Order: sequence, then C-alpha cells, then structure tokens
Amino acid sequence: ANVAVTVEKLMVRGMDTEDYKKAALLHLRMMQEPAYEILDDSGTAEIAGETFAMVKTRVDSGGEYFQDYYFRVSGDRALIITITYAEATSEQAAAIFDGFGACP
Repeated sequence: ANVAVTVEKLMVRGMDTEDYKKAALLHLRMMQEPAYEILDDSGTAEIAGETFAMVKTRVDSGGEYFQDYYFRVSGDRALIITITYAEATSEQAAAIFDGFGACP
C-alpha cells in the first residue's frame, strides 16, 4: 500500500469540495487506460478534524488495485490524499488512513 498527498492551486474561483470531486470523477470515468470503476462516491471522512469528500475506486492495470481518494478544498487550494492498495494490503491501507487521524 502507498499514499500520495497532492496540493493543487485551483484556477477556478469559487470551487468547493463537491465541485472538485465531481471534476475528479468525470476525469476518472473518461480514463480508458487504466480502467477505473467507481465503487462509492457518496461518502465523507474525517481527517485531522476536517471533513473530506471520499471516492473509492477499483483499477484494472495489469492487476486489480484499489484507490481511495480524499478531497478537500480550502480557499484556492485542493488537498488530495490518494491511498493505493491491493486486496492483500488493505490492512496497510487502513493503517495509512488511520495515521492521518493522528495529525493535529
């Protein structure tokens, strides 16, 4: 399992977390290679006291992997946390996510 944390400066004014999630979902659905299957795009998660939109996906890229995306927009920045894992490493993925809860 691994994690990527990205901060993006938004070029669109007034975008909120839900708008950002919708744009990300559109991008994932348009991808042909690798193929993404959206498993759940209705959830939220609390990370370090902040609410993030959550999207869970399955990716077919030479093997089956899962990617959990956590999105939050604050001002003109988007914070994206992506946890990638295989079924066999799902406990590691959960431990990675739990580590963010320990952040102040």
